[in-house]
Amino acid sequence: ELTAYGGESDRWIGGVGHIIHLALDAPALLAIPVWTAAALVWPLAQPVEGAPPARLAGPLLIAAGLAVLFAVRFDPPWSVRHPQAVAVGYRFDDDHNTAWRTADVRTPWTDAILRAGGGEITPDPDSARPRYIAPAPMLDHPHVLVRQEAGGVLTFSAPARELRIELKPEGPATLAEVSGGPVAVTLKPDAWTVVTWSAPALEGLSLRLTGPAGGPPPPVAVRYAARIDDLPGTAAPPMPARMMGFEESGTSRVVGTYRAAW
Repeated sequence: ELTAYGGESDRWIGGVGHIIHLALDAPALLAIPVWTAAALVWPLAQPVEGAPPARLAGPLLIAAGLAVLFAVRFDPPWSVRHPQAVAVGYRFDDDHNTAWRTADVRTPWTDAILRAGGGEITPDPDSARPRYIAPAPMLDHPHVLVRQEAGGVLTFSAPARELRIELKPEGPATLAEVSGGPVAVTLKPDAWTVVTWSAPALEGLSLRLTGPAGGPPPPVAVRYAARIDDLPGTAAPPMPARMMGFEESGTSRVVGTYRAAW
């Protein structure tokens, strides 16, 4: 399909750059088509050997390119009209009674927030994408209440707009209902199945599990994470005009575990 899309144009370096920009969301890789184009343009900038001025065209282009490179590197492109997107938040681990400040990028402003608790900034080992964390005070925050009820029912209560529930049964099981609605999702033994529930004002979520032939479910390991649209009481310093909150910035995340057995 790529050939059908490109045809003759798949030989155009700009097309490669366009695909990288839209499909990969990796700005650093845009250097590849730029350097490829430079190799093609070089013969035009460096004419046939002759007088010294002709030989100077290539070095002058290299010098100009390096000047632009250093200018871009040390003069960030962010402005009030095109601000840098950042996501800062708070994470509470109720199992270990610990808390962390989080940020997706390192800037002087986000570093000041992360270091407010006096801890060291480190990469987040639990995140699949780049994120940085630092220890923070365990402040008062909403909690997730997990209740185990008869009939294989688990209920989760929290003043959150999003709940992420991970289930790992010790044997064959089925997720039969979510908040009263039938779903019939097969849960693989000893493997995690993720349930994400979002609502404008989520107060609770109930899951009903069954075992083989509709019998009682096996024991289930549970991991939960609740997203709360608020940060704890400590005020963050004002965000610079060249920055803007992005995705889950300004929210708290409450995580924990539970083991259910009927």
